[in-house]
Amino acid sequence: MKIKIDPDIKDLIPEYLENLEMTIQNMKAWAKESNFEDIIREAHKCKGHGKAYGFQFVSTLGEKIEARGKEKNLDKVMVLIKELETEFKDLEIEED
Repeated sequence: MKIKIDPDIKDLIPEYLENLEMTIQNMKAWAKESNFEDIIREAHKCKGHGKAYGFQFVSTLGEKIEARGKEKNLDKVMVLIKELETEFKDLEIEED
């Protein structure tokens, strides 16, 4: 997936992506422990900051993970985290 980054925030993107990668890894570990509280908290943060940085897919999947976490639907949470990880790995950044 190619995403065009706003030039005004391009300097923030490397750290954001580093943090997002850590968040994904943490959510995978928490899912193995059925730790819904931490998954819900981090998914909520993803829902909020994804769009602000230009990564709508992060917000969309964060919202879905949060909702399935609140339902304690572990199977669906794991599928959605995997989808987030796949989208993250396939990400291509375009600059103006």
